[in-house]
Amino acid sequence: MTVSTGDVVRVTAVLEYEFSGEVLNTFWFQNAGNAVSDTDFMDAAADCLDEAYNYLNDMMPTELAFVEIQGFNITTENPLPATDWPTLTAGTSVGGGLPAPVSVLALGRTGESRSMKKNYFAPFTETQMGDARWAAALIADVVTAFNTILAGFEADGQDQVGGVWSETLQEFLGVIETVVSGVSAYQRRRKSGRGS
Repeated sequence: MTVSTGDVVRVTAVLEYEFSGEVLNTFWFQNAGNAVSDTDFMDAAADCLDEAYNYLNDMMPTELAFVEIQGFNITTENPLPATDWPTLTAGTSVGGGLPAPVSVLALGRTGESRSMKKNYFAPFTETQMGDARWAAALIADVVTAFNTILAGFEADGQDQVGGVWSETLQEFLGVIETVVSGVSAYQRRRKSGRGS
């Protein structure tokens, strides 16, 4: 199978937190080049997410494991082969881990009303927070990680553009501005395949 020109792929970072189970973070990419194989796409997507999460890894608790990266071509409605994280295996901060729903909220504005990219990055350790605000160094690293993902990547020499899929508009939208909140956000975690 291939990811063809214009195809939109949902890529999910799958992590496992010892205290609460799966932690999922979803990103969308559109193939702006020629067709690439599913395997080449997923290997390049894994490299992109691995690079981004490398900025955050030393602030994530050791109880957090990097499990795999999953893909689903929403244009053709076909799953892509899951792949391992290239270099990351677990968080490296030995500080006390915060509950997984306590997150750093990263927003990507698209210019379309009611179409915004939201990612909740978590879990982090207690040393990264004071008075319900995240440390400035963590915010800077989340900005870098988020922008790394949104910048996209090359798969087999073909550009894969980061953005957001709008279910309402049935359209892939580019992000024109990113904002990361310094105030702690809370996301109710959902089980994979359950709920809305």
